[in-house]
Amino acid sequence: MKLENISKIRAITTVFFYAITLLVGVNFYLGKINYKKNKDSDFHNKLQEINYYEENYDPYLESSRLKINPTYYFSIQKGSNNFLNSESSVLSLNKYNFRKNPYNKFIDRKKKCIFFTGSSATFGVGVTKDNKTIPSQLHNIIGDEYLIYNLAIPSWNSRQELISIFNALYSLNQLHCKSVKSISFTGTADINNIYFSSKSNLFKTKEGRFILINAPEQYNILEKKLEKLTKIESNIKYNLRIIVSKIYQQLFGNLNELISHKKNDQIFGDKKFNTNDKEFIYMQSKAFFYNQFLINNVINDLGGKHIVFIQPDLKNSSSSDHKWKYINHTYTNQISKNSCLNLVDLRTFLNKEQKKYNINGNFVPLSLKAAIKEKLFKIEHMNSHFYYDDSHFTDNGSFEIAKEISNHIFSQGLLGVKCDLLKPEFSQQNK
Repeated sequence: MKLENISKIRAITTVFFYAITLLVGVNFYLGKINYKKNKDSDFHNKLQEINYYEENYDPYLESSRLKINPTYYFSIQKGSNNFLNSESSVLSLNKYNFRKNPYNKFIDRKKKCIFFTGSSATFGVGVTKDNKTIPSQLHNIIGDEYLIYNLAIPSWNSRQELISIFNALYSLNQLHCKSVKSISFTGTADINNIYFSSKSNLFKTKEGRFILINAPEQYNILEKKLEKLTKIESNIKYNLRIIVSKIYQQLFGNLNELISHKKNDQIFGDKKFNTNDKEFIYMQSKAFFYNQFLINNVINDLGGKHIVFIQPDLKNSSSSDHKWKYINHTYTNQISKNSCLNLVDLRTFLNKEQKKYNINGNFVPLSLKAAIKEKLFKIEHMNSHFYYDDSHFTDNGSFEIAKEISNHIFSQGLLGVKCDLLKPEFSQQNK
């Protein structure tokens, strides 16, 4: 080999080495910036400092790590988690592995019961104690004539709400109920499930997408774990690919995220909805209402009434996330067809009241979490913060929602009719 060729190779190798070193350095620098910007420990330290929580960590972290359950698909299992088993100062579970309502008072006679279903917002993620959840605060408003059972679990969708009603009815005598009505505070989890379902391998085919309707949020995670388990451990090619992928993520992950312009405030990212996406969104929105129809009919058969409250979300105040708006518009179309459900649309409730901050010349409502992370929060703002994060509520927010719910549940105008599930517009098979 000629001397000048050797020199060129050395020069190229040197440039390549320094370029890689520079890129790795930039990647770790970006990681350090992102860590400081997004570090949740600072957020929880601040919450402890202002006496919102006694602890300086996320008291709800473990409640989001659901276990496989034979009837609910995924749920909290108290005995499997030492943190939940020990009961923190923030949350505790009853013997049915649902969140406790401390206002439930059991006496020698049965009471009227309210089954309160939903997801993490109803469970109470973001509030400071068991007595600050929406169901508990509603109970405090309406009094001891009732027993209110919080049947919500983080990430649960409307199908899991339906199952929770069935399971609760199976234990009706143990729950000391002489009559039953139900409240569903719901909506956001079903929208989020559209995103998680789109990550499943089943989403690639029409038949698979139909199967995914009503799938729980964690199904995609379980699917991926099972795929890994089916791989032969001694498969060198597979293991090598995993190792290379992890090394790449460590060395260039932050750069890759910067280049691809991922938007953390938009759950569906930049990808445009195609025809398959829109069809699935339509079917999922119909499934949401179909599940509520079923709950309504079951409760109606027992002589009670079911009320659906479409929950608030701070993302509903944003005009920038067009995909979130598209999904909400699809749900609005389904709401307009409703003639049998007692339904209250609270999707923008509290959004105008939420504390606003000057962001680049515009006053924007920010949740407590976002305001603290942006270093804009002051202690005197606390009473104006109703949102803990974009989808969950502070003690104040939960109280305002409980008051609003109490204004509707005893209304004389409540429907007491069953939904005709055989009507073509209710059928999941027809579009």
